[in-house]
Amino acid sequence: MQHLNYSVAWKNRFSSLLLIVFIVLVTLWRIRYKFPQLRDFYEAYYPAGRLIIDRPEQIYEFIKSSDGIVQPVIYGFVNLPIIAYLLTPFSVVDQQTSGILFTLFGVVAIVYSGWLLIESANLKGWKKNIFIALLAINAPIFNSIWLGNSTHIIFVLLIAAFISFRSKQDLWSGFFLAIAGLIKIPLLFLILYFCLKRRWQVVAGFVGTIIAVVSLSILVCGLDLNVTWFQKCILSFTGQAVAGDTVQSVDAFLIRLLTNAPIDSYDYVDGGLLFKLLRYGIFSLLMGGTLLACWRSRHITSTQVENLEFSSFLCLTLLISPISWTHYYLFLLLPIALYLGGQLSIPSGCHWSALMTLSILLVIAPNVRNIPTAHPVIVALTRHILVSHYFWGGVLLLGVLLTSLFRYREIAKTREPSLLPDV
Repeated sequence: MQHLNYSVAWKNRFSSLLLIVFIVLVTLWRIRYKFPQLRDFYEAYYPAGRLIIDRPEQIYEFIKSSDGIVQPVIYGFVNLPIIAYLLTPFSVVDQQTSGILFTLFGVVAIVYSGWLLIESANLKGWKKNIFIALLAINAPIFNSIWLGNSTHIIFVLLIAAFISFRSKQDLWSGFFLAIAGLIKIPLLFLILYFCLKRRWQVVAGFVGTIIAVVSLSILVCGLDLNVTWFQKCILSFTGQAVAGDTVQSVDAFLIRLLTNAPIDSYDYVDGGLLFKLLRYGIFSLLMGGTLLACWRSRHITSTQVENLEFSSFLCLTLLISPISWTHYYLFLLLPIALYLGGQLSIPSGCHWSALMTLSILLVIAPNVRNIPTAHPVIVALTRHILVSHYFWGGVLLLGVLLTSLFRYREIAKTREPSLLPDV
């Protein structure tokens, strides 16, 4: 028996080592094939880490160049001013060294995220190997690394919030979710799920952390700078959309569908009345379906249901966020891992497996932008529909999750009707 336990432990260590080696090798191969641009890091994170010490008032300022063009001093930094202090350690060395260190830190975060998901989803055998492959070839992860963004790093916090929630460590769950949401604003929406579930300790941990961090930001950086952040980085993003192909949300999909705005442009576009009608109609459908499914299953105490509900809200968050970048879709590795681990109660059957496989492929594939043909129909189809394949993959995944949640509720009601009053 002792020999058997030793053998299992050795295999677990070997597969963990294999995970690390595989991801690092694939990442290095990708870097060699297409050297990281690290645009987000060099244009936003690196200068923000320096300015918050030397000239904090310039973090959100705009200046006019000699040719009359108005540009931000820092392009792309949209976080609370206090968050910039987290980047200061990377800004004490030269840019190139800092970029290398940030990239390596990100790769370590990916490996750790993969290990956490494998353990929490209890992935073994060929399912574990498939997930490792999906992790290594995941285009949103590489996009985040290549840009020098922090999404793949924040993923660790999101997983920690989920694991803490499942293990009933609610205050910690709220804490991790709040920190993740303050850096990636769309994730703040997930607190609505915990309010719906009446997990008030999660809400308390979340709200307490938000208040503490915002108060610290005001204390350290001053009220004026924080008000400037709210006006320029939060309010300015409402009511408009961008057509850029790396934005994958309801807003971006509709603006590409209804207008001829260039898909390589990230200027804000006003879509008009039809855009707003369709936008709120789709929002109502997606949000209404998710809220209804979770409300109807509120009396079911089951890990499977909680996994379905959390995964559904995560999908919904990505879809309805005004700005949902391509690399945000790496967050969907969480429900993918749960699905492979048999922890989502997706109905069995070839058509269900096909739908899940299609949704997974759509959310991990590289961007579809240029096609080797000039046929006008294919060009139009690509520009208006296919370029939004992450959005379509998210919609399909949400549909499968919500349908499974409805079916699970009906099955549970049939087996134990006394526990599930009609609503």
